[in-house]
Amino acid sequence: MPLKSIEALLENKIGLSAAAMGAQTVVKAVNRRRCACGLQDVAAYRACLETNKDEWEKLIEEIVVPETWFFRHIQSFQFFSQHVLSELKPCLNKRLRILSIPCATGEEPYSLAMMLINAGVPCERFQIDALDISLQALRKALRGLYSPASFRGRDNMPTFQASYFKQIDGSFQLHSEVMETVCFNQGNLLDNNILADQPCYDIIFCRNLMIYFSASARKRTRAIINRLLKNSGLLFVGHSERVAFKTPDLSLIDARGVFAYRKTAI
Repeated sequence: MPLKSIEALLENKIGLSAAAMGAQTVVKAVNRRRCACGLQDVAAYRACLETNKDEWEKLIEEIVVPETWFFRHIQSFQFFSQHVLSELKPCLNKRLRILSIPCATGEEPYSLAMMLINAGVPCERFQIDALDISLQALRKALRGLYSPASFRGRDNMPTFQASYFKQIDGSFQLHSEVMETVCFNQGNLLDNNILADQPCYDIIFCRNLMIYFSASARKRTRAIINRLLKNSGLLFVGHSERVAFKTPDLSLIDARGVFAYRKTAI
């Protein structure tokens, strides 16, 4: 069936499992794009995807939902800040390297930057790379303009809003000081060559992605994350993804409300 073929294509190329996302999510996205292309049936749309790279990108945008907000699961960000201050800041003769993938519309990597700046770490002492497969999400991240929904009523948000944002009508514009610390790029985590030319990272945030992945995509993701994370580095994951990342070379951090692992050499 053409629809099953499209589901298989999504799983193979970007890891998304129709079963994990909900079959109707894929059906609705395919039908919206099929109608937008003026095609009569799913078979014709499947053939279109074979030859039209732009349409493939549009289908991804239709399916991917960048659900995120600033300081999501605040305990992980607090632990991140404490870790940098206690273990890494005294040794910052080199730049601290941090990766946020997928970064969605930028709230996560910008939260990391604000935590570091707020902790007194100079901007030149850290580098944050942020990747996502969605160009639309990255364009929003690069604008740095957010609605109140991106803040979700965190107790500490008024302080951060006052320090790092300028209110424009009903939105909040992030200060350039914070924006300049994050480097955004498009990237697919299942690309075996992703960031192959980059040194390993001290800290990686990879949260709320594996819940949408097939078993084979999870396995590929773990291998790539293992390549990107340096020994003794920290990996922060989503609260329901701890089992998905459980491997012999990752030791679970025992801290309340923190969903993270430390990479250990084996």
